[in-house]
Amino acid sequence: MGRIILAKLAELIIGTNKRITRFLISVAILVFVAALWRKNKEFVVIFLFALFIYWLFAKCIFRKPEDKLEDIKHLLQLEKFEKALEKIEEVMTKDLSKVKKDKINSIYYTCIYYKATCLWHKAFTTGNTEYLRESAKLYEELLDFYFKENKNTDYIMSSIGFIYYNLGFLEDDQEVIKDAIKVLDISLDNERNTKETNISSIYLGLANCYQVLAKHSNSEEYLKKSLEELKNAYIQITRGKHPYEEAVLNIIRTSVLRKLNEINHNEEYKMQAINYLNDAMKYLNTMYNIYYKKYFPNRYITMRVYMSKVYFEMYKINGSKEELSRFNEAVHEIQECMLKENNAYSRKQIDEMLDELKLEVKK
Repeated sequence: MGRIILAKLAELIIGTNKRITRFLISVAILVFVAALWRKNKEFVVIFLFALFIYWLFAKCIFRKPEDKLEDIKHLLQLEKFEKALEKIEEVMTKDLSKVKKDKINSIYYTCIYYKATCLWHKAFTTGNTEYLRESAKLYEELLDFYFKENKNTDYIMSSIGFIYYNLGFLEDDQEVIKDAIKVLDISLDNERNTKETNISSIYLGLANCYQVLAKHSNSEEYLKKSLEELKNAYIQITRGKHPYEEAVLNIIRTSVLRKLNEINHNEEYKMQAINYLNDAMKYLNTMYNIYYKKYFPNRYITMRVYMSKVYFEMYKINGSKEELSRFNEAVHEIQECMLKENNAYSRKQIDEMLDELKLEVKK
């Protein structure tokens, strides 16, 4: 518990690299002042007064847009999206006109990127898919600029693909999902043999897209495509350094294998699914005692959603009433948490499992 609180305080006080520098300079000044205090108290008082005047002056006069961008970045790290959007709007409407021409594009498109990121995350909490549409437009504007400037577009391209997937998933729109697959395929071709972590995310995005399509038509074909993409993703991250990603992939692979087994009645699929679930459960049980709901509510909800998926898949495979009971308990807890911390994406996943089970969970 103590470590969690200290980590939160450090994140709040220190934050980005620039804030770390400021923090260390502040500590150095305090040490310097303490050393002088014993010898010359009058000098220290004058020195502190001068520092205070400079701080006021700098805060009012020398507040550069670049400094505000650092503040916005810090707010994003703390998931303070509303405050970040306010500062972004301030920079774009008030400060941009005062910036030198050679810096306008850099600051403007940094704001566009941060705004798109904020709206993307807001869609996760509110469930308002208009935020996703606006976010996609901003990323597309950024993509056009990067093309013109001959900059690397890989991350922006994959982000657009992920947003299309989120939009298609939340609205259950097959056409948007197909657009997501096209964009992610292009992004994958661009990023091959570069960043392993992002490539694994793209494979996972494609796998999720095919699972959504499998609900509507050609289920076996799409499920096999999903399984292949999950295999590719696992190859990228299975180095023992990404246990969370491995656990998530194992849960998703279980779902695909279970559905294929229901179509083909293949015992090998069933055994593989159970093994993957057991591996995922071991990891999630360790995380349960790390992400306290009081300090990390969204992460806690996400972990509990994945655990509910484990219970759900176990029940679907074995028909165990015990697993069904555990699933119901997990769903109750998740729903209670979401009364305080809304999470539309997690809610959608829970609703889909409940629909599949044809259950009504008492709230």
